[in-house]
Amino acid sequence: MLVEVQVAPDDLRRGRLGRAQLAEAEAAYRAHGLVTLHKAFDPAFIRRLEVAYAARFGGCSEDELARLGSRVGDERWMLSLPFEDPFDGPELYAPALLMPLLHRLLGEAVVLSSYCAVTSFPGAGPQHLHLDHPLLFPEDEQASLHLPPYATTVVIPLLDLDEKNGGTMVWPGSHRATPSFWKRVTRGTPLRLPAGSAFLMDYRLLHRGEANPGHLPRPVLYLVYARPWFRDAYNFRDHPPVRLSPEARARIPEAHQGLFAAALSAPSGCSAE
Repeated sequence: MLVEVQVAPDDLRRGRLGRAQLAEAEAAYRAHGLVTLHKAFDPAFIRRLEVAYAARFGGCSEDELARLGSRVGDERWMLSLPFEDPFDGPELYAPALLMPLLHRLLGEAVVLSSYCAVTSFPGAGPQHLHLDHPLLFPEDEQASLHLPPYATTVVIPLLDLDEKNGGTMVWPGSHRATPSFWKRVTRGTPLRLPAGSAFLMDYRLLHRGEANPGHLPRPVLYLVYARPWFRDAYNFRDHPPVRLSPEARARIPEAHQGLFAAALSAPSGCSAE
């Protein structure tokens, strides 16, 4: 089951979901490992992010992509976001509309585990079916699957996820399913969302990126929030989960300093040709 929470313009302006919407979103996430929030970000802000992302990474060669991130499928790359305008503001890494829900799911001491984007380039085929991290206790699958949420991915499309561009295929409820289920799954649920929407996905949820049949790259921001003890030991062998220099860290408002558990100085863009 896919639950869609509609964000009213007034809620977006004040940066707060209503009490009933917040409860609905939390209940959907806990039951299905997934909830979508329609129009959770200002369209003008999303457009700024799209333009800046294209300028930063659109001209990257494959070697440069490999230096800045990692391949996660056919013509599909995960890149650490540069902590520079417009990616360095709390309206993105600590959105007021989403933080109360993240606190309900992960506790008040939630941290930003990784700060990335995944881009599917034109012609990319379907991604392999996967979860974003192995089970915490592979020797005890039932215990691993029935733990409370410990890491949540917030996915923010910078382009519409539709028939033209493709999107993400998800299997609601699979965050509680054993590996025997993974081997016999049939077609999942395709997410079709306008740019500026977002979906929250449990780190144990089965999903895969769809093919990109369009003519443009399909970038989605991929922000992972976690309980403070969790560290992703699987996805970041080739690039840092958060690219944050000491100078950039100093610009973070004190109220948000606790979000950042990883900080590495590293290149954040492609060379000029």
